[in-house]
Amino acid sequence: MINKQALKDYRFLVLEIKRLEIEKARVLEQLRNRPPAGTASPRKAKSDPVAAAVLRRAELQRLIDSKLDAGITTRLEIEQFISTLPIKERLLMQLYYVEGLTMEKVADTMGYTWRQATRLRDSVLRKMS
Repeated sequence: MINKQALKDYRFLVLEIKRLEIEKARVLEQLRNRPPAGTASPRKAKSDPVAAAVLRRAELQRLIDSKLDAGITTRLEIEQFISTLPIKERLLMQLYYVEGLTMEKVADTMGYTWRQATRLRDSVLRKMS
């Protein structure tokens, strides 16, 4: 059975994965925007920035993969719990905890005010106790 803490922990995991994905995309963009070989300044660099960026991207991917692996069982438990809820509660919990949207975006998607969405989430969490 899933509990409130597991939901919170999983939400933070989802947000951390998103942050790592953004950082990985930034590194990739830096690699794409590098000037062609031979057009850089003539001074010699002590380290190869391309190699460092490639290593950083690989490191970020390993971190993302390990976090995904760590959260897979919890995600399955959360999805099983969410599937038992009425449709409005199911959508809210899916968007907020599994997809990692902010409560403002969840409310907007559902056509609610932030307060209404927060109250609906809180009512689901109270039912869990």
